Amino acid sequence: MQSLWLNPMFFEWDRTGRKRSTVRIGKKIFDLGPLELKSQDEKIEVTVTDVFHNMKDGFDDLDGFKKILKQIYPELKEDSDLTVIKFEYSAPT
Repeated sequence: MQSLWLNPMFFEWDRTGRKRSTVRIGKKIFDLGPLELKSQDEKIEVTVTDVFHNMKDGFDDLDGFKKILKQIYPELKEDSDLTVIKFEYSAPT
């Protein structure tokens, strides 16, 4: 199973379904299907439903989205390639 480090500040958003995608700098390849999201202390399994290269991650405000990305990735440039990984989380039963 593929895995991906997740910023702990968004972990709860991903678990509750508030956030259903994550962004990485560069053109990354991810298979559709199971993906383990990990932080230092937690991990959850999600299902990757789509992967594309774009500049949107579920934020309503593009300027706010860019500001958050710049905090996480200080090296981000206006012309940086981004990979958006869309996923679904189903809580274990």
